[in-house]
Amino acid sequence: FGEEAMGNAACLGDKAGLESICAGRGFPEFVPPNTENVTYNFGYTKDEYFQFLNSDAGAVTSHGFALDPTDKERHTPRWFTVKEYAARPTQLRLIVSGRVYLHCPDTTLPEGPVAGCAFKICTRGHPVFESLRTKTFTHTAQVVTSGVFFSLVLLCSPQGLFLAPRLALVLESGDEVELVDDKLGPLQPQSFYTDFAILDDGGRNMQIDLIFRGGQSEAAKPQESTTMRTLRTCLQDYTAFNNYLKPASVTLGSSQLASILPLSSVHLQNLVISEDRFEDSQQEPEPYNGWSVRAQNEEEDVGKLLYQGEDASIAAAASSNASAVAAEEAAAAGCRPPPAAKHPQLSSAGVNGSIKTSENAGSGVGPSTEHFWHHIKYDDESDTLKTSNPSSGELSARLKGEFWLSKQAVDKKHTYFHCSSTLSQAMTMCIAFRFSCPQDYLQLIEQAAGEPCNERHEAIVVLREWHIPANGVVMGVESDPRHKRLLRMFVENRNEIKDDMVVCEYGATDANTSVVHQEVYDAGHVVVYRLTILHANGARQSAVLQWHTDELEDANVEAGRSGSQYRLP
Repeated sequence: FGEEAMGNAACLGDKAGLESICAGRGFPEFVPPNTENVTYNFGYTKDEYFQFLNSDAGAVTSHGFALDPTDKERHTPRWFTVKEYAARPTQLRLIVSGRVYLHCPDTTLPEGPVAGCAFKICTRGHPVFESLRTKTFTHTAQVVTSGVFFSLVLLCSPQGLFLAPRLALVLESGDEVELVDDKLGPLQPQSFYTDFAILDDGGRNMQIDLIFRGGQSEAAKPQESTTMRTLRTCLQDYTAFNNYLKPASVTLGSSQLASILPLSSVHLQNLVISEDRFEDSQQEPEPYNGWSVRAQNEEEDVGKLLYQGEDASIAAAASSNASAVAAEEAAAAGCRPPPAAKHPQLSSAGVNGSIKTSENAGSGVGPSTEHFWHHIKYDDESDTLKTSNPSSGELSARLKGEFWLSKQAVDKKHTYFHCSSTLSQAMTMCIAFRFSCPQDYLQLIEQAAGEPCNERHEAIVVLREWHIPANGVVMGVESDPRHKRLLRMFVENRNEIKDDMVVCEYGATDANTSVVHQEVYDAGHVVVYRLTILHANGARQSAVLQWHTDELEDANVEAGRSGSQYRLP
């Protein structure tokens, strides 16, 4: 956002500190960077109360609105829901800016290291409630807010005070997964101001700009008063977490500063929220279906269709938003809605994690499955292989699963691939573009995918036991290493994750009832990987990664490899 756009930073001139400025209402007036499309505006000098969403207003003191540590009646952490998003997070650009005053009259440092959260702000918030039922009444309370959180953590030690801003995800279980953080200090404990501006751009890109300015310490004598120098930092990351929620909310969390500095308090002085809607935002995300139009009309200029699976058209129809719109229109007209198409992998034969495929026929469009793909099933061989270590009596771990590779080479660019499956199936597979390997291994793959014979058996044994020295761009979805309930999408090359992004939180029951569409487009200079998730509750979500292929070792492919004749596995 820039220094001149937030907190009246321009009035400081070339000064590095704020020795000539006093704390309290005499501090420079807050100037928000977001002045257009403002949907919420609070200022402690003009408002007597801080307005919540569907709740009583909070009183404002001379320092601002106090972020109390707990609900004094229930002795639980407090959550202040400020407002709901005007639309889905993917359909607008949200900016939350403001100023927080941290009142620290006690400058005594603790004997040991302690940490506490000064304040936290949640975007894409989703309240989580729990209920306790008695014989006469059901008690319901909000226990946590799930979303993308910015928090300012203070770390106190005998060496001084450290400022640790963090960007993290909070799951419905209350678990916190950190995305990115920073650490500034050490400083002496004192009162100071924090100007912040949070950007949530299209439900993907997150950015937090922070400016810390010192205030006069009330515990010190005027001639002994010292102030911190002005500090600035910026945190950036991208995540699709909770970007499909409607409504999502902006929520404030209570402060824990008093747990480490007992006489301290935190006060919100300004809060400005603006929401700028995208004019061309898609109402409901759905995968590209131009290939199905091409299948019906050969004259449509959408490129040459290389292969279409047997159930591809049914899967596309089941995933189209048009069926949901038709059902809503029929219900509004008082008519019986048309029967909804069901994704093939959600049928009884496909819900156990096995991907339904057709071995003998395609859909009548393009070549059949057996003519387009090399298909190797490692589990076909029933023989048991002994480990290479004779001292170990255990059997070696076998490579399981199956492997598909296009028989014909595909172009290096302008190639599109689309597949759909349940989430559990998607997490057991990956997609590779620009696949190349040495010719002798390619011959082994062709033999292993051929008719049953001794050569086929020997080829499968070799491929199952030996690493294939291949090159390519690999894409897929998996559980995030930081938390088993988080789903992430990734782009990998040479066993190195080139890019990844957290997509959503999922449960064990969701894996077999949610449908995932994976789309890959190779534009030559960039590979675009897109997910469209149809959640079990009917919600739709989309997420995209783009990776520039400059790092790809295309120019250094050995002569013994398959050259520029890329395959599609």
